[in-house]
Amino acid sequence: MLELHVCNADGAMLKAYALGEKEEVLIGRDEGCDIQISSRAISREHCVIERTSEGLVLKDLDSSSGTFVDGSRITNIDLKSGMEARVGPAILRFYEASL
Repeated sequence: MLELHVCNADGAMLKAYALGEKEEVLIGRDEGCDIQISSRAISREHCVIERTSEGLVLKDLDSSSGTFVDGSRITNIDLKSGMEARVGPAILRFYEASL
């Protein structure tokens, strides 16, 4: 199971989330998002993590500032442990959850 660490632009972890068995996890600045990141550089509903039969997928929701992995803007990408994504000023780091 993957765990998500939300970090600031300097890489310091702000919060950790266990992704668990939820079908989708909505990320954005809106209060209704599962993971809320308060920054005007992030869309209200910026991106989503979706569970598929193949695993977890990170999808950009046509955000104005984009979602980036390895410096490239993505529309969707399969998530793997050790992957980093940038959403506005935030860094999303994905790790295999420790037991």
